[in-house]
Amino acid sequence: MLDLLRHSYKQDPRSPVCRDASFSNVYGKPIVPRVKSDDCFFDGLRKEGNTTNVFGSKVTSAFVIDFPGLNTLGISMSRVDLAPGAINPPHSHPRASQIGVIIKGKVLVGFVTTANVFYSKVLKAGDMFVIPRGLVHFELNVGKGKALFLPAFNSQMPGIVILPTTLFASTPPIPNDVLTKGFQIDAKSTLETLQTIFVNGFPCKPLSEVKSDDFFFDGLRTEGNTTNVFGSKVTSAFVTDFPGLNTLGILMSRVDLAPGGINPPHSHPRASQTGVIIKGKVLVGFVTTANVFYSKVLKAGDMFVIPRGLMHFELNVGKGKALFLPAFNSQLPGLVVLPTTLFASTPPIPNDVLTKGFLIDAKVISDIRSKLGS
Repeated sequence: MLDLLRHSYKQDPRSPVCRDASFSNVYGKPIVPRVKSDDCFFDGLRKEGNTTNVFGSKVTSAFVIDFPGLNTLGISMSRVDLAPGAINPPHSHPRASQIGVIIKGKVLVGFVTTANVFYSKVLKAGDMFVIPRGLVHFELNVGKGKALFLPAFNSQMPGIVILPTTLFASTPPIPNDVLTKGFQIDAKSTLETLQTIFVNGFPCKPLSEVKSDDFFFDGLRTEGNTTNVFGSKVTSAFVTDFPGLNTLGILMSRVDLAPGGINPPHSHPRASQTGVIIKGKVLVGFVTTANVFYSKVLKAGDMFVIPRGLMHFELNVGKGKALFLPAFNSQLPGLVVLPTTLFASTPPIPNDVLTKGFLIDAKVISDIRSKLGS
């Protein structure tokens, strides 16, 4: 009987560790995966990481690609070592929220919300922190010695978008026009050498108060005013503007671009995006968590898709005005505009984080901040 039970269990696809690339169902016959004990144990976080790099930090991952036993479990961890004065540079995780504990040292942990509010605190050994999914955050060693912390994620593969390399070292590179207009800097700048926290839900109206107008919205009729530093205007039709969207997990907006205007590099931490070009000629691009840059010039009637949490932009490359309509699979996708998130948050991100994270001097930071109104 025991042998029968063991044989049945080996062929049971409900066993979490079995649901990997080695387990498939061919013509209805399950293939027994070659699972071993070592798949469920991992010693890769024992050793201190090599921090001899420009940031002075080393992330040692324990994701599903490193640790097969995590497969289908929706959880993972990593180890982050920081040399004295080093930084785990501004980054985000598009597929996971993060919690962590400081093991050694003194670490300044900070993140910026979708309302551009900066939260930070200096933590010591034993202290914990949490970072909501998709938000830009960093960890800076402000102690005299080495630092170590262990972050955990609610995904087996959270992904990582490291902003300095995503913006300035993707393959192929992001066009200079996107960066000069998005960050309000010139091409010769040193930089090239390299709202409230929203909960995605709102109370439902009492049935007696619901009216027809809650399900219809005319706010996207009017062309947006693009007289600003970016030459763009996003007119939202979020649940805050359009009550009928509540609980439906979907929304749209309107984006107007002046000639040469840009919807600057940004991300949506809670939604994937699709869109259609209505008028003009628009360069749409995004950078993956593997730092690969994808882009294409689109015309009226063309569509695009942006996976959740990835940095993307839209640049008007035509001679006239441009217009496109994006749609999201969330009623409140959130918005992280990287230029303002990094250089115009309230309160401001410390200069040390930006100079070390982007390998630039304080004069460049001051220049960008002055142009972004901070």
